[in-house]
Amino acid sequence: VKNAVASFGPVELPREKADGASALTNAVHEILGKHAVEEVEYTRTKTNRMNSTALAGIKTAGEQIEKIIGDIRFEATQEEVLDVISEFESSPWIDAVTNIRLTKKGSRSIRVDLSVEAWVVSKSKRAGIR
Repeated sequence: VKNAVASFGPVELPREKADGASALTNAVHEILGKHAVEEVEYTRTKTNRMNSTALAGIKTAGEQIEKIIGDIRFEATQEEVLDVISEFESSPWIDAVTNIRLTKKGSRSIRVDLSVEAWVVSKSKRAGIR
């Protein structure tokens, strides 16, 4: 465990859904705002329930784990693209960076399409079994 913490950083438990959603959005805007990026688009596209066995030791009865997914599109130089993706991966508010697509746009610009995820805990809407 110590080696994993040293390599990947401390483990953060999933947040409540509302807190996780707003923290994801804020983290994306903060990171993109620190870099020379253009043509920025961010859309929180969907929320997917994770498998009922996912993070079984984390959730309690009546809770479920969900992925809040946001799609990001921007243009930047190669150096800026690498810095932005690195910051997304290092953010405690972003649990996964997925679906990365890079497209060359001109001599120095790269178009980036990617998705970010925040894993959150929500209350289950199903009634308990009696």
